[in-house]
Amino acid sequence: MKDNMHYIFLIGPFVGTLLILGGFLWRKKILKKYQSFCSTIGKVISLESQRGGTGFDTSNLTVYYPVIEFSVNGELYTTEGSIASSKPKYSKGSKVKILYNQNDPNNAIIKKEIAIIPKALIMIGCVFIFLGSTAFISISLTPNL
Repeated sequence: MKDNMHYIFLIGPFVGTLLILGGFLWRKKILKKYQSFCSTIGKVISLESQRGGTGFDTSNLTVYYPVIEFSVNGELYTTEGSIASSKPKYSKGSKVKILYNQNDPNNAIIKKEIAIIPKALIMIGCVFIFLGSTAFISISLTPNL
């Protein structure tokens, strides 16, 4: 039985490899999209909160995202953080690096937020590879009983 079943643990490294590849390809696409954007420093002018959400019971959950003001050619623009968190990641008045489209400064994003999901996919892929490989090796080295 062990001879046939231990190969199932190779699914983890296979899925992990796909997640890593997908993460790198997605990251490359995102970085290409923003490579023509200009960079500036913005200032957090407020922290907006939102109560509730979707999915599990989140009716008692409050999440926060920053509202950032930045200047381009003397004109002020604002943008909101695209990733909310249950604890504010920024404080009012803190400086934040912003990327914005030179032709449309309203199209802006916090630099730290541009590749967070691909990075998460890559990290999850590494976990799949590690756990699947460890299980496969462990089962392979265990003598038949």
